[in-house]
Amino acid sequence: MIVSIGEALIDFIYQETETAAVYQPVPGGSPFNTAIAMARLDVPTAFLSSISTDMFGKMLARHLENNRVDLTAVIESENPTTLAFAKIVNGAAEYAFFSNGSADRSITVEAMTEVVSLLPSSPICYQIGSISLLLEPGASEIFSFIKNRPEGILVSFDPNIRPSLVKDREAYLARLTELFKESDMVKISDEDLAWIFPGKSLDEAAAAIISYGTAVCVVTAGKKGVYWFSENTRHYLAARDITITDTIGAGDTFHAGLLAFLYWSRSLSKDRLKALSLSDADTALKYASMAAEINCTHKGADPPKTEELAREMKEVYQIDISSL
Repeated sequence: MIVSIGEALIDFIYQETETAAVYQPVPGGSPFNTAIAMARLDVPTAFLSSISTDMFGKMLARHLENNRVDLTAVIESENPTTLAFAKIVNGAAEYAFFSNGSADRSITVEAMTEVVSLLPSSPICYQIGSISLLLEPGASEIFSFIKNRPEGILVSFDPNIRPSLVKDREAYLARLTELFKESDMVKISDEDLAWIFPGKSLDEAAAAIISYGTAVCVVTAGKKGVYWFSENTRHYLAARDITITDTIGAGDTFHAGLLAFLYWSRSLSKDRLKALSLSDADTALKYASMAAEINCTHKGADPPKTEELAREMKEVYQIDISSL
């Protein structure tokens, strides 16, 4: 089982109608979206977070349940739900967050440890990232939980940085360094790399992450394609030209696609990640990229199910994912 840890929030998506400009509430949050996307790809997935009992929290829990994400590790809270207002500008999402005293920021190590022990199967990987690792006090609690996890549980990390929320850059960079050291796989955008490692080339920045002990670093670069880095393998996959509806949830879906491929190909161990062949790295990037592409043709964060991904992988790449 793969467990996503982090924020569960409501995205208010800006929309213009004939008579008014409105914001439509939809479930969201980077780890939340990744959990949904993995479950739609038939990966046994649980979500670990504190979710409010308010009307928005009920919407979040219902969306997880409807997508077959295990709710055993969801901790109920009377604190309010984090709210994020999103507007698409030139095809990309801009955000404003409201999270003071929210449920997901109030999570504790003790509560996480307790609910994980109740899961129907032991976690093989924790997927983490985004604002849950930035906003205190929850950020330090999640970091402590990850740092003290039982031996053998992998960590897959997507920084998914929101610079507008960073108040102390040096302290945050120090935390990111510690998270890289704990991570077996890092999925990161070229924009995040440039923010963390200003002045370094993409290759130099990825090499810096690998030097912390990370087995695999995968860099997404939008229309410039995606890159796979490990000690023994370097690979590049060009982006395909597609019609994009919007990019909400694309990075989260890509991360889910990577983990789904690694899960189904039985590669979720540090040794197997390090030894992954060039051919497998190529298939992993195609699998994850196709999942993200499909999401981008939908409105909002709406990742594909296995059937849709399988059909496109067969048609575009002549890859039968059922043979993994």
